[in-house]
Amino acid sequence: MTKISVIIPVYNVEKYLKDCLNSLLNQSFSDTELICVNDGSTDGSLNILNEYAKLDKRVKVYTQSNQGPGAARNAGLKNAKGEYVIFVDPDDWLESDAFLLLYNFAKQNNAQIVQFDYIEHDEKLGINRQNNLADILIKKFKYDLRKFGSYNWKNLKDGCLRYTDMHVWRRIYKKDFVEQYEICFAPTRHGEDHLFVNAATLNADKIFYLEKYLYHYRRRENSLVNLKSNENFCIFENIELFKSYLIKHDLMKKVKDEYRKYKLQTMLWHYPQIPDKNQEEYKNRCKSYLTPFEYKKFLLSTRTDNSLLENIFSIKNCHSSEVRTKIITILWMKFKIKMKKK
Repeated sequence: MTKISVIIPVYNVEKYLKDCLNSLLNQSFSDTELICVNDGSTDGSLNILNEYAKLDKRVKVYTQSNQGPGAARNAGLKNAKGEYVIFVDPDDWLESDAFLLLYNFAKQNNAQIVQFDYIEHDEKLGINRQNNLADILIKKFKYDLRKFGSYNWKNLKDGCLRYTDMHVWRRIYKKDFVEQYEICFAPTRHGEDHLFVNAATLNADKIFYLEKYLYHYRRRENSLVNLKSNENFCIFENIELFKSYLIKHDLMKKVKDEYRKYKLQTMLWHYPQIPDKNQEEYKNRCKSYLTPFEYKKFLLSTRTDNSLLENIFSIKNCHSSEVRTKIITILWMKFKIKMKKK
């Protein structure tokens, strides 16, 4: 059996793809397979994949019509033969010893999931930010991950579906575990990894933590997650799929309150990515999913109009699924500042 299957959804990333593939093929741990799913690319991405497949038998290329990263990752899972699976975005890269460290650590702990840290590279601002899970859990939950070495959703409860990081690529998963609990991605273009990550979080006995920065995440200004698009309406399908999963696996009663908070938070995350002309339609869709009290909270959180005093001076937080910013208003002039992640 192959030790690690690396699943890579590929769509129009010819500028970055070689760097990604090189970082995966030049690992100190070589018992891997690269499951590259070409999701209907219209640039030179497929040519690059085929070129690498000819040079290295570990590279396996599958092609489908453009359906989004969720469907591409699901296709990758179906074809993966590894003992463990890890997901990598095609414009990112890993440290050269990442697979060796992760596989040995996972085997040592008989882990269903191992979570690790990453560095975010912001192309526009030229800034690198470290994202450390232990720091997040101690700040948000007062949970000392460095002391215990692992966690599960019961250790966190309020926030377990919202604040443990939805990035599917910052974990390695045992494939038997994924199959046992029917964990998959929403077949959509935005927020598709929430279903996978939350289902895995709720079913894992323990999520072990390796405190090493192994993954390099490239934030691109023109990437899907940073573009305003009506495709963000797919989050309502994501919410329904997650609800169905919770009911089917007898989890809804255990996380009912947290699910409702997650639902509201997801709608707020995606609101800034809805085109201005469609925001009222989006609000009405949200209203049909929320209680009157929740919808009032939603409206208050999405307000952009300021009172007289707020127009003179105010500081407001603005969140999306990928970006945390502050909007500072001084004498009717607004300044948006992208905040460093802690």
